[in-house]
Amino acid sequence: MQELLKSNATRRKTKRSESGALLQGKLFDDKGNLMSPSFSTKKGVRYRFYVSSALLRGRNSDAGSMARVSATAIEQVIIRALRAEHPNLEIENAELVTRLSSARLGKNEIALAVQHPDIPAHNGEGRSPITETLIPWNSPARIIAVPQFAPRTGEGDQKLIQALIRAHCWAAALSNNDFISIEQLAATVKLHPKVVRSELRLAFLAPHITGTILNGNFNLGLPKLRTVSLVSWQKQIDQLH
Repeated sequence: MQELLKSNATRRKTKRSESGALLQGKLFDDKGNLMSPSFSTKKGVRYRFYVSSALLRGRNSDAGSMARVSATAIEQVIIRALRAEHPNLEIENAELVTRLSSARLGKNEIALAVQHPDIPAHNGEGRSPITETLIPWNSPARIIAVPQFAPRTGEGDQKLIQALIRAHCWAAALSNNDFISIEQLAATVKLHPKVVRSELRLAFLAPHITGTILNGNFNLGLPKLRTVSLVSWQKQIDQLH
Protein backbone atom coordinates (compact mmCIF):
# COMPACT_ATOMS: atom_id res chain seq x y z
CA MET A 1 0.00 0.00 0.00
CA GLN A 2 2.82 2.41 0.87
CA GLU A 3 4.49 1.68 -2.48
CA LEU A 4 1.21 2.36 -4.32
CA LEU A 5 0.75 5.66 -2.50
CA LYS A 6 4.33 6.64 -3.27
CA SER A 7 3.84 5.72 -6.94
CA ASN A 8 0.63 7.75 -7.19
CA ALA A 9 2.31 10.76 -5.57
CA THR A 10 5.19 10.51 -8.05
CA ARG A 11 2.77 10.44 -11.02
CA ARG A 12 0.86 13.46 -9.68
CA LYS A 13 4.14 15.33 -9.14
CA THR A 14 5.27 14.55 -12.72
CA LYS A 15 1.93 15.67 -14.16
CA ARG A 16 2.10 19.00 -12.30
CA SER A 17 5.72 19.52 -13.30
CA GLU A 18 4.97 18.88 -16.99
CA SER A 19 1.86 21.08 -17.08
CA GLY A 20 3.42 23.86 -15.01
CA ALA A 21 0.29 23.96 -12.82
CA LEU A 22 1.58 23.13 -9.35
CA LEU A 23 -1.85 23.57 -7.72
CA GLN A 24 -3.82 21.50 -10.21
CA GLY A 25 -6.63 19.66 -8.42
CA LYS A 26 -5.86 21.39 -5.10
CA LEU A 27 -7.00 25.01 -5.48
CA PHE A 28 -10.64 25.99 -4.83
CA ASP A 29 -12.47 29.30 -4.66
CA ASP A 30 -14.29 30.27 -1.46
CA LYS A 31 -17.55 28.76 -2.75
CA GLY A 32 -15.95 25.34 -3.12
CA ASN A 33 -15.46 25.39 -6.91
CA LEU A 34 -12.31 23.76 -8.23
CA MET A 35 -10.01 26.28 -9.92
CA SER A 36 -8.56 24.86 -13.12
CA PRO A 37 -5.33 25.91 -14.83
CA SER A 38 -5.70 28.09 -17.91
CA PHE A 39 -3.53 30.39 -19.98
CA SER A 40 -3.59 33.17 -22.53
CA THR A 41 -0.96 34.42 -24.96
CA LYS A 42 -0.29 38.07 -25.71
CA LYS A 43 2.46 39.28 -28.04
CA GLY A 44 4.15 35.89 -27.84
CA VAL A 45 4.16 35.83 -24.02
CA ARG A 46 2.23 33.05 -22.26
CA TYR A 47 0.34 34.02 -19.08
CA ARG A 48 -0.94 31.32 -16.72
CA PHE A 49 -4.06 31.53 -14.56
CA TYR A 50 -6.33 29.46 -12.35
CA VAL A 51 -10.01 29.93 -13.17
CA SER A 52 -13.06 28.87 -11.14
CA SER A 53 -14.90 25.95 -12.74
CA ALA A 54 -18.14 27.90 -12.18
CA LEU A 55 -16.80 30.65 -14.42
CA LEU A 56 -15.74 28.10 -17.04
CA ARG A 57 -19.30 26.71 -17.05
CA GLY A 58 -20.76 30.18 -17.55
CA ARG A 59 -22.23 30.32 -14.03
CA ASN A 60 -20.59 33.56 -12.99
CA SER A 61 -22.92 34.08 -10.01
CA ASP A 62 -21.79 30.72 -8.54
CA ALA A 63 -18.10 31.63 -8.63
CA GLY A 64 -16.22 32.69 -5.49
CA SER A 65 -14.92 36.13 -4.63
CA MET A 66 -11.69 35.38 -6.56
CA ALA A 67 -12.85 33.63 -9.72
CA ARG A 68 -9.59 34.13 -11.63
CA VAL A 69 -6.06 34.53 -10.33
CA SER A 70 -2.53 34.73 -11.68
CA ALA A 71 -0.96 31.27 -11.41
CA THR A 72 2.49 32.64 -10.66
CA ALA A 73 1.22 34.92 -7.89
CA ILE A 74 -0.86 32.30 -6.05
CA GLU A 75 1.74 29.53 -6.48
CA GLN A 76 4.51 31.70 -5.06
CA VAL A 77 2.46 32.63 -1.99
CA ILE A 78 1.41 29.04 -1.27
CA ILE A 79 4.89 27.57 -1.88
CA ARG A 80 6.33 30.14 0.48
CA ALA A 81 3.76 29.22 3.15
CA LEU A 82 4.53 25.50 2.72
CA ARG A 83 8.26 26.21 3.05
CA ALA A 84 7.54 28.03 6.29
CA GLU A 85 5.46 25.05 7.47
CA HIS A 86 8.32 22.65 6.66
CA PRO A 87 11.50 24.75 7.17
CA ASN A 88 13.86 21.78 7.26
CA LEU A 89 12.43 19.96 4.25
CA GLU A 90 14.71 20.35 1.24
CA ILE A 91 12.65 19.08 -1.70
CA GLU A 92 11.57 20.59 -5.00
CA ASN A 93 8.31 22.52 -5.26
CA ALA A 94 6.38 19.84 -7.14
CA GLU A 95 7.08 17.32 -4.39
CA LEU A 96 6.38 19.83 -1.64
CA VAL A 97 2.93 20.52 -3.09
CA THR A 98 1.99 16.85 -2.65
CA ARG A 99 1.75 17.69 1.07
CA LEU A 100 -0.98 20.23 0.33
CA SER A 101 -4.40 18.63 0.73
CA SER A 102 -6.29 21.68 -0.50
CA ALA A 103 -6.17 25.46 -0.72
CA ARG A 104 -9.31 27.62 -0.58
CA LEU A 105 -8.83 31.06 -2.10
CA GLY A 106 -10.70 34.02 -0.64
CA LYS A 107 -10.46 37.73 -1.33
CA ASN A 108 -8.25 38.47 1.67
CA GLU A 109 -6.92 35.09 2.83
CA ILE A 110 -6.12 31.54 1.76
CA ALA A 111 -7.14 28.51 3.83
CA LEU A 112 -4.53 25.75 3.56
CA ALA A 113 -5.01 22.13 4.61
CA VAL A 114 -1.53 20.62 4.92
CA GLN A 115 -0.67 16.95 5.38
CA HIS A 116 2.17 15.85 7.64
CA PRO A 117 3.22 12.32 6.54
CA ASP A 118 6.31 12.45 8.76
CA ILE A 119 4.15 12.75 11.92
CA PRO A 120 2.72 9.45 13.28
CA ALA A 121 -1.05 9.12 12.84
CA HIS A 122 -3.19 9.07 15.96
CA ASN A 123 -6.62 8.49 14.43
CA GLY A 124 -6.32 4.72 14.13
CA GLU A 125 -6.87 4.85 10.35
CA GLY A 126 -3.28 5.26 9.27
CA ARG A 127 -3.91 8.70 7.77
CA SER A 128 -1.39 11.49 8.05
CA PRO A 129 -2.48 14.33 10.34
CA ILE A 130 -3.70 17.47 8.58
CA THR A 131 -3.34 21.01 9.91
CA GLU A 132 -5.44 23.92 8.71
CA THR A 133 -3.84 27.33 8.38
CA LEU A 134 -5.11 30.74 7.28
CA ILE A 135 -2.58 32.95 5.52
CA PRO A 136 -3.17 36.56 4.46
CA TRP A 137 -3.58 37.16 0.78
CA ASN A 138 -3.29 40.43 -1.09
CA SER A 139 -4.17 39.84 -4.72
CA PRO A 140 -2.06 41.77 -7.24
CA ALA A 141 -5.14 43.78 -8.19
CA ARG A 142 -5.76 44.96 -4.66
CA ILE A 143 -4.64 48.48 -3.70
CA ILE A 144 -2.35 48.56 -0.69
CA ALA A 145 -1.57 51.62 1.42
CA VAL A 146 2.11 52.45 0.98
CA PRO A 147 4.13 54.54 3.43
CA GLN A 148 6.97 56.78 2.25
CA PHE A 149 10.26 55.07 3.06
CA ALA A 150 12.56 57.97 2.28
CA PRO A 151 12.80 61.11 0.17
CA ARG A 152 13.50 60.43 -3.48
CA THR A 153 17.20 60.47 -4.23
CA GLY A 154 16.85 60.03 -7.99
CA GLU A 155 19.35 57.15 -8.18
CA GLY A 156 18.71 53.59 -7.10
CA ASP A 157 21.08 51.58 -4.92
CA GLN A 158 22.86 49.47 -7.54
CA LYS A 159 23.71 46.74 -5.04
CA LEU A 160 20.03 46.42 -4.10
CA ILE A 161 18.91 46.48 -7.71
CA GLN A 162 21.40 43.79 -8.71
CA ALA A 163 20.20 41.63 -5.80
CA LEU A 164 16.58 42.05 -6.97
CA ILE A 165 17.42 41.13 -10.55
CA ARG A 166 19.38 38.08 -9.43
CA ALA A 167 16.54 36.91 -7.16
CA HIS A 168 13.94 37.24 -9.92
CA CYS A 169 16.16 35.37 -12.39
CA TRP A 170 16.67 32.55 -9.89
CA ALA A 171 12.94 32.37 -9.09
CA ALA A 172 12.09 32.23 -12.81
CA ALA A 173 14.66 29.48 -13.39
CA LEU A 174 13.21 27.38 -10.56
CA SER A 175 9.64 28.01 -11.74
CA ASN A 176 10.59 26.90 -15.28
CA ASN A 177 12.21 23.73 -13.88
CA ASP A 178 15.64 24.74 -15.17
CA PHE A 179 16.90 23.39 -11.84
CA ILE A 180 15.33 20.53 -9.89
CA SER A 181 16.21 22.04 -6.52
CA ILE A 182 17.70 25.05 -4.78
CA GLU A 183 20.78 22.92 -4.06
CA GLN A 184 21.36 22.38 -7.78
CA LEU A 185 20.90 26.09 -8.46
CA ALA A 186 23.30 26.96 -5.61
CA ALA A 187 25.92 24.58 -6.99
CA THR A 188 25.61 26.16 -10.43
CA VAL A 189 26.06 29.72 -9.16
CA LYS A 190 28.71 28.54 -6.66
CA LEU A 191 26.94 29.79 -3.54
CA HIS A 192 25.77 28.09 -0.37
CA PRO A 193 22.09 27.00 -0.53
CA LYS A 194 21.36 29.12 2.57
CA VAL A 195 22.59 32.21 0.71
CA VAL A 196 20.41 31.39 -2.29
CA ARG A 197 17.34 30.84 -0.09
CA SER A 198 17.95 34.15 1.63
CA GLU A 199 18.32 36.02 -1.65
CA LEU A 200 15.25 34.36 -3.20
CA ARG A 201 13.06 36.18 -0.66
CA LEU A 202 13.68 39.36 -2.63
CA ALA A 203 11.72 37.92 -5.56
CA PHE A 204 8.56 37.90 -3.43
CA LEU A 205 8.62 41.47 -2.17
CA ALA A 206 5.53 43.65 -2.47
CA PRO A 207 5.57 45.44 -5.85
CA HIS A 208 5.54 48.79 -4.05
CA ILE A 209 8.72 47.90 -2.14
CA THR A 210 10.38 46.81 -5.38
CA GLY A 211 9.30 50.06 -7.04
CA THR A 212 10.63 52.07 -4.12
CA ILE A 213 14.04 50.40 -4.49
CA LEU A 214 14.15 50.93 -8.26
CA ASN A 215 13.16 54.59 -7.85
CA GLY A 216 15.94 55.23 -5.35
CA ASN A 217 13.60 55.81 -2.38
CA PHE A 218 14.73 52.90 -0.21
CA ASN A 219 17.45 53.77 2.31
CA LEU A 220 17.35 50.87 4.77
CA GLY A 221 19.97 48.78 2.97
CA LEU A 222 20.22 45.19 1.77
CA PRO A 223 20.79 43.58 5.23
CA LYS A 224 17.49 45.02 6.48
CA LEU A 225 15.70 43.94 3.32
CA ARG A 226 16.92 40.37 3.75
CA THR A 227 15.08 40.13 7.09
CA VAL A 228 11.68 40.41 5.39
CA SER A 229 10.03 36.99 5.36
CA LEU A 230 6.31 37.70 5.67
CA VAL A 231 3.81 36.38 3.12
CA SER A 232 1.53 39.43 3.29
CA TRP A 233 2.67 42.36 1.16
CA GLN A 234 1.07 44.84 3.54
CA LYS A 235 2.88 43.26 6.51
CA GLN A 236 6.17 43.47 4.61
CA ILE A 237 5.58 47.18 4.22
CA ASP A 238 4.62 47.53 7.89
CA GLN A 239 7.79 45.66 8.95
CA LEU A 240 10.04 47.98 6.97
CA HIS A 241 8.23 51.18 7.90
